Amino acid sequence: DDCQFNLVPYWKKSFEEILKEIPDDCEIFLIANRKYQKGDWNIIKVKDYSDFVGVCYIITKKGMDKLDKFIEGKNIDLKLDNIIFDQGFMENFVVYTYDTPLILLDNFKFDSTHNFNPFFLQTESKYIIENFNEIFL
Repeated sequence: DDCQFNLVPYWKKSFEEILKEIPDDCEIFLIANRKYQKGDWNIIKVKDYSDFVGVCYIITKKGMDKLDKFIEGKNIDLKLDNIIFDQGFMENFVVYTYDTPLILLDNFKFDSTHNFNPFFLQTESKYIIENFNEIFL
């Protein structure tokens, strides 16, 4: 309920191609990201906590194994009550994304289940929409 997939028809790669390109050491791959410029469709490592986006992502097998160990040993401080909301645990993982936006970060139709003030997501999505030609064409 937190995103829209309106940009998918403009992707330069299919979802299957994206999955095949995920690096071997990747534990979480962000489908949602905070990249707003026209990128070269390169996969980049996410190093800055402020770039983690918990809207839409893939946890790889390697990432699930690590998450299982954290949960079993209780070695992770989620900082939030809901494990599904993720920025609090992403800093413990190897995270990658693309250098270009893949989806809109807000669906504009529903309140976010985790963000009680989704205005910043709407602002980011509106920027992508307003600059669509420069980013995708």
